Amino acid sequence: MFMILINLLLLFGCTTHTVQGNIESASQQSIVNASCTLFDLTTTTDDNGTYAFNELKAHKGDYPIQCTASGFQFYQGHVSIKGTSVTLPSIVLHPLDVQI
Repeated sequence: MFMILINLLLLFGCTTHTVQGNIESASQQSIVNASCTLFDLTTTTDDNGTYAFNELKAHKGDYPIQCTASGFQFYQGHVSIKGTSVTLPSIVLHPLDVQI
């Protein structure tokens, strides 16, 4: 019950934000169906490697974002939410180093 009250207090007065960007390989090719997680929300990239989180309720600040795609290394970075719309620079995923 206490955690529910804390969550309600945190959301009260929060502004709605949009966070968007794209994911590409080191060779600047769009990565389709990459997965990105921000807060407890997950979205996938479209045919152009673009992802978007719409109508996020959050306070201004820095938050962790995580992205992954099959055959690529895991990415973890931060999103700085300052306004209602945030467009991030391209996230570059590097191929997994597979040694046999």
